[in-house]
Amino acid sequence: MVLEVSASPKEYFISVTVSLKEIVDHLNMAGDESSAYLNRKTGELLMLADEELSAAEEHNDMEDYPEWQREWIALGRDIQDSEDYVELPTKFDVAPAT
Repeated sequence: MVLEVSASPKEYFISVTVSLKEIVDHLNMAGDESSAYLNRKTGELLMLADEELSAAEEHNDMEDYPEWQREWIALGRDIQDSEDYVELPTKFDVAPAT
């Protein structure tokens, strides 16, 4: 599947190939306390816990977190500071109507 996503507020598009199955898998893996993101330029799919996203947003001291979590917080800061990422809807946003 080829998705055309806006790379910036300007009127141009970058096409990246993204597997719909991978998107669905990410949506299914995401819990109530995590968010999935798509990198508009690379097509990379990422999932971050709300805890890491909150720490990134609040610019908490990285020394307060274990090494493994620091990497995720740094990634959260990249996501928040860049227009390259778009947040995907949650599985609840795309759940079929009953």
